[in-house]
Amino acid sequence: MLCLKKAKNINVEINEINNKNENYYEVAIPNKQVIGTIKKVESRYQIDIEKSNKTLFANNLESAINDLLVYFNLHGKI
Repeated sequence: MLCLKKAKNINVEINEINNKNENYYEVAIPNKQVIGTIKKVESRYQIDIEKSNKTLFANNLESAINDLLVYFNLHGKI
């Protein structure tokens, strides 16, 4: 038996954070929670997921954002 979640749209913000030591992107649901952060490490992007303390990797920024949103859609709760 296949069980699917009901589809719903979620607005997200991608904020570039620039500080002295590193640059990274914060992916958040506006006025609710930060889903995760993405930073470039050598030639790939490291995705750190906030709630589960898991780390994923992607080859480019767009893939990193998509992977984070897919992971959140499967495992996260608003």
